[in-house]
Amino acid sequence: MCASILGLAIPAAAHQPVDGDIHAAFGWMGYQTEAIDHYWKPQLLVSPGLIVEGDLNSYGGLEIAFFYLQNPFSVKEDGRVLTEKVKRMYISMGYRYWFNVKYSAAVGFFSSYSMGSPRTVHDEFGVLEHPTTSASDTTEYGFDVSVQYEPWHKDRAAFVIDGRYSYSVTPKKHEDSNHYGVLFAFKYFVQARERPPE
Repeated sequence: MCASILGLAIPAAAHQPVDGDIHAAFGWMGYQTEAIDHYWKPQLLVSPGLIVEGDLNSYGGLEIAFFYLQNPFSVKEDGRVLTEKVKRMYISMGYRYWFNVKYSAAVGFFSSYSMGSPRTVHDEFGVLEHPTTSASDTTEYGFDVSVQYEPWHKDRAAFVIDGRYSYSVTPKKHEDSNHYGVLFAFKYFVQARERPPE
């Protein structure tokens, strides 16, 4: 009897947004800075990530994402390129909409916070005066978009593939600072809102 009630209380097919439900996903994201302004060779990096989603209704809910990144920032000035890297805590807050039980999309606003001093990756300026990159900034701001697919789900657990793009609104002049990546994560149904008996 108790097992049957518990089975009915736990989603079995896939993510079905319900007001008050909370899900958390943890995994690893492969990501890369996008080279748009000038030619350079961005490195493919890997970052841990945590996503927490709280459903507001049957269509979706609020989402907070945390990533520990080592962002490279590259600036070109007078034909010379400077690329610097810095560790950052990246936090995004937004809304995720579910098209069906397997596919969803989210839009959020992010802020990322420097966690140390920048490190030079590539320097063509030598003894000349160096430009400034966003690696020297304490905080960076922007927007990100995410498209998520849930290929497997069983009881409280699921596996998700999350494609993300981050667009900075605080870049330096002639700087490449946007990045994109794919997160592979284990997702868990944490809890449902306690509802009074009918």
